Amino acid sequence: MKKVIVGIVVVAAFILQNASAILITTGGDPANTNAFVAYSHDVTFTIESATTFFLFAVDDAVAVADSSRTFLNFGGLNFSINGGSPTNFSAWADNLASNVGDLTTRDSYFQPAAMPALSIGDSVTIHAGTGTVTQASSDFQLFPTGNYSMYMCDGSGSRISDIVSIPEPTTLVFIGIFGSVLIGLRRTFLYW
Repeated sequence: MKKVIVGIVVVAAFILQNASAILITTGGDPANTNAFVAYSHDVTFTIESATTFFLFAVDDAVAVADSSRTFLNFGGLNFSINGGSPTNFSAWADNLASNVGDLTTRDSYFQPAAMPALSIGDSVTIHAGTGTVTQASSDFQLFPTGNYSMYMCDGSGSRISDIVSIPEPTTLVFIGIFGSVLIGLRRTFLYW
């Protein structure tokens, strides 16, 4: 029976490890002004160092490294600080020409229209929704739909927040099932 419990724990750990990322849906064609990015749920960051200029970076080297950065005007997706009024994103960048701080040549990122000051401990939330580009570019490298980690960085590319990884809702269901099975097995063994 110990082997069964160990097996269940290993499977649960595997699911947690492989699903602990944010599902970001992308699509459309940047050359035709219809590229989009969508979040099915809110994503919240905790600020670890103060700054007045920041970006939301999509990690995991998602964009195609083409030695250039393309900024596109962007709208429809917003964030708030400490539950305050929403602030809109104004630009979406596909990558960098070189590594800058924690940003690599293949990281994609979003930039807000306004740059409010942030303090250590602030909570910053990207709200569920869909953002679309508002200009055309055949050079923009759209990263594919997938599970990604995200963090916030300052103007020098240095990370200023925790790295956020959130399991998808279906993963949370699986985790709950495995947890219930483990609790049930534990109770069974206690009464033997």
